[in-house]
Amino acid sequence: MCARTFPIGALLLAAGACGAAGDKPLLLAGVTRKALYTYTAEEVKAVTRPFVNLVGERVGRTTRLEYFSETRDAVREALQGRVQFIFSEATDVVRLEKKHKIRLVAIGCAEGVDEPATRVSRACIAVHADSGLRQFEDLRGKALVVAENGETMPYLYLDTLLGEIGILERGKFFGSIIECKDMNTALDMVLARRADVACVTDSDLQCKAMHDGRVKRGQIVSIKQSTETYPALTAFCLEGRVDEGLILAVQKELINIHKSDEGNQMLIFFKIAGFALVRSEEYDGVRDLVRYVDELRKPGRPK
Repeated sequence: MCARTFPIGALLLAAGACGAAGDKPLLLAGVTRKALYTYTAEEVKAVTRPFVNLVGERVGRTTRLEYFSETRDAVREALQGRVQFIFSEATDVVRLEKKHKIRLVAIGCAEGVDEPATRVSRACIAVHADSGLRQFEDLRGKALVVAENGETMPYLYLDTLLGEIGILERGKFFGSIIECKDMNTALDMVLARRADVACVTDSDLQCKAMHDGRVKRGQIVSIKQSTETYPALTAFCLEGRVDEGLILAVQKELINIHKSDEGNQMLIFFKIAGFALVRSEEYDGVRDLVRYVDELRKPGRPK
């Protein structure tokens, strides 16, 4: 079994305290590790800083870049007025809704920003194209690898997919279940034939094929996707804490991020195609999953 790691975090873009140059508010940006696989803080800053500076110029703000290890640290700063815009994963956004009023700004897209179907993720079963595995029944007794990042959510994605197929006990269907640190590693294990099958999101599978030079087209394929969908990377802020004009200005820059060299470098690095407008109802599937997780975690209930 792979060693567990528990990265928590998000891409964060924020405006905060006043700067020395003309007392203009700072455009504060920070990035954490959750959606970034194994990149270091310095690597993230190096690729993010040019775009943050460009946005600052266009909205008339000086800029500063910082790194947050956890999303809740950024929210704590936002409550103090030192952070405004936060990019995070859907489960973080939904959990924050319980304590704070959230304003959704934009959603990151895996591929094709104008196509609604690419603005969401689905749980999917991925296998090596040369494995000979083509039907779900072929997976009985095989080694399954699942990303386990300290949350129950990855297993709920798996259970959503298996429930649609009619499998009630995953532990009796698969020969073994291996946990690894993230979905990128899960796909690497399938490619290296250290596991037979991976449960990942279709957006992770697309990103792997698009941005990993070691992966040939069609080398790893999905043989099953869930019908349930989940939003991808999200930009949001705390309602009432950011000027409406600034929200609209930053939103415009994010939606047009692919039109600049600086923005394109960030998109390649973060393995997304771009950003689009987002609606609250796109998160209903995640809200249902989070409620289920919270029910499981109640005292006296099995984990």
